[in-house]
Amino acid sequence: MRKVLRPLAGIQPDFTQEERTRDKREPPIPVALRWARRPRLRRCSDTWRYLASRGLPDEVLTAAGWSDVAREGPHGSVWFAHRDSAGLVVHVDVRGPTYKGSLTGGCKALFLFVSGKHARRKRLVLAESAIDALSRAVIERLREDTIYAATGGGMGPSTIDALKARLLALKGSPDALLESATDANPAGDRYAARHEEIALSLGVPLKRLRPPIEGGDWNDVLRGSFQRDCRHEA
Repeated sequence: MRKVLRPLAGIQPDFTQEERTRDKREPPIPVALRWARRPRLRRCSDTWRYLASRGLPDEVLTAAGWSDVAREGPHGSVWFAHRDSAGLVVHVDVRGPTYKGSLTGGCKALFLFVSGKHARRKRLVLAESAIDALSRAVIERLREDTIYAATGGGMGPSTIDALKARLLALKGSPDALLESATDANPAGDRYAARHEEIALSLGVPLKRLRPPIEGGDWNDVLRGSFQRDCRHEA
């Protein structure tokens, strides 16, 4: 072995450029570009069926697809967009039958869903997850004076800034209102208290929309109502 290696002593390895760059990690694909590459929400797709299994009817899924707040992810998952003030996708929450998370490399803002073309929206319903926000929209039959929003869980500085910007925009209406639709558990109550603190600091009234199912969320409420309606019809 020594006889084999001795002639190579002191010689600098000569890798080709391709070999040198192969070991370097490729730069991450921007979240907005990854979003743009995903299909829009389509009726009867695996993603559509997953959302329907969560009690969301065709009407709200059609509206969500038309407004481009949700796109189809792999393996029947759904991607929910957070956008900045210019409308650029800056973060994506991912939900699916077996997965809950988000794309890496983004900067959280707010998931926002509206229905119709109401001239002035005076009410912001703020949930933890996008599915809960859409569930409230279904329960309320898609109120056109309302923005249905979600933080995607906790609230960092970028999410708080996005919330404050929305509340300041609503503040021009004499009927402006923030309704905190977080989960009915200790974490949800803490989020609601934080929402109240932010709203009061900006002079916007707040109402707590606490799910009537202890430990549950608004999607639990929606699915419970759907199941009761099915039993009644049977």
